[in-house]
Amino acid sequence: MQILNCSTLCCRKSTVVVSASLVKQLREETGAGMMDCKKELAEKEGDLEKAQAYLRKKGLSSADKKSGRLGAEGRIVHTFTMHASVF
Repeated sequence: MQILNCSTLCCRKSTVVVSASLVKQLREETGAGMMDCKKELAEKEGDLEKAQAYLRKKGLSSADKKSGRLGAEGRIVHTFTMHASVF
């Protein structure tokens, strides 16, 4: 009788190699970060449309969270000197 542990049966993650050109294409189309694009393409097994849909959904939900923030306080100061512009 052979004893198998969990890692040999169900817990292995499939490793999908994602090309840099595919990551670049997804970044250009969605505006998401490189690592987010790479991660989603790997999870979706290289399916560009599924990764796009997920990243858009994720982006909309994070935009909803940020929309409630108030930007009423703060100050922007800009001064000029003879040598450089200082912010």
